[in-house]
Amino acid sequence: MAALTSDESGNWTATDTWGGATPADGDTFTIAQGHTVTINSDERDGTGFGDILVRGNLHFATNGKIRINGRITVQGNASTDYSKTNGVSAQDFTEGGGSSGALLSATGNNILLEFEGTNADQHGIWIENISYSSWKFIG
Repeated sequence: MAALTSDESGNWTATDTWGGATPADGDTFTIAQGHTVTINSDERDGTGFGDILVRGNLHFATNGKIRINGRITVQGNASTDYSKTNGVSAQDFTEGGGSSGALLSATGNNILLEFEGTNADQHGIWIENISYSSWKFIG
């Protein structure tokens, strides 16, 4: 099992997204701040991916399916800058933003987020209780 961190925005299965490695069953992941990693295909092989730390945006698009044997933790940047322009803060998730918040999002149809494992394991989605951690699902 590997621990991968996004190298740039892109599709989950693109090697460039992860700096040369492709995701494999059991791997753990960090989506780096300012990066959007998009799941737009069926990624449910094996027992599931391990824990995912979202500091950027983990986005599910139409037909995106994934199996997790762990937790998804969405962790914003804890900024105390609450200023907004037209209802949007500079600290909300922004593609490529160095001080961007974290976002778990989905847009489209036929999306599936599946959790696998034993009762003793920790599973689920955790949105950190710090500023600029959010989720948005539109279907």
